[in-house]
Amino acid sequence: MFLTLIFSYLSQKRIQILGFLTFCIFGLGCKGNYLDTAIVFTKSEGIDNDYFFEDLGVQPGEYFPDLRLYTLEKQPLAIEQLFDQGKTLVFISGAYTCDVTHKQLKEINAFHEGSPESVSVFLVYTIEAHPFDSPSPYHPSDEVWLSDTNLDEQIFAPQPKNLSERLDLAKVWVNEQQISTPVLLDNAENSFWEASGQGPNMTVVLSPEGQVLYKQRWFDRSGLEEFMKHPVLP
Repeated sequence: MFLTLIFSYLSQKRIQILGFLTFCIFGLGCKGNYLDTAIVFTKSEGIDNDYFFEDLGVQPGEYFPDLRLYTLEKQPLAIEQLFDQGKTLVFISGAYTCDVTHKQLKEINAFHEGSPESVSVFLVYTIEAHPFDSPSPYHPSDEVWLSDTNLDEQIFAPQPKNLSERLDLAKVWVNEQQISTPVLLDNAENSFWEASGQGPNMTVVLSPEGQVLYKQRWFDRSGLEEFMKHPVLP
């Protein structure tokens, strides 16, 4: 009887069911150890594609996969849960050592704060661009690649080895840079990074149904705001 009441309550909203099942599968199912999962490191295919990241991954007109992300509160979040909110979704990739994202944070926050209720904007924390302890995923060399901007501004961080380290660094990033845009974490397989185009500061706009409407190689507020006036496929 008790379980019947619980499931009756959860069935009132599909998003609640999805959230509950996601937590069970990826939270309890992993006995709380999913944050210790080792992060997969790969070089971006953009290196061999002249850095045209927008040509990689899921393309406009295709549907974005229902992959798993994490909140800064350590909760698993299936992207399908966001689809169910009936809003246009804007995802912008970034990381602590991405100097391009660093320069764009004020513009990203301004875009988020100026977006209507029908639009949800998220920063997705992905693989580090310029870690001090390992090669960059965006350079063909296996040498450490520190950007001049990071050197000038004393921005240094290692490549996180697991989700727990990625979470800790993301929290430092949010606090140091006063980020107001909601931040989600990519999973250990870097599935969002792979699906979006393997770029350090990309923009992906999804319809409420999960269809890719628009992509940017690098976040550009003016171009994004122009598209968002009529967010439909050309």
